Amino acid sequence: MPTKFINIKVIDISSQGARISSKYKFKRKTKIIFKIKIKGGLTWETPAKIMRLYDHQEFGVTFDHKQHDLIDQIMHSEDDFSVSHLVINGKIY
Repeated sequence: MPTKFINIKVIDISSQGARISSKYKFKRKTKIIFKIKIKGGLTWETPAKIMRLYDHQEFGVTFDHKQHDLIDQIMHSEDDFSVSHLVINGKIY
């Protein structure tokens, strides 16, 4: 499978999931890898699923495992973390 990227905007994030905005049309229960870059070049990846469709551009993501360390890093970071990438069914978007 070829790899391509899609940028998303993180609207809200917690240790259990995130609310994102994207022009990409996700389907409910799509398995993804949620990838986020934070201060210092640290990249965080975690398996997740699209679980909610709020409207045509906002989606709810549930992480497969709680991400307390990620939230700690974000809270200690002064960097903007709103642009992320997703891996959907093996493809990086």
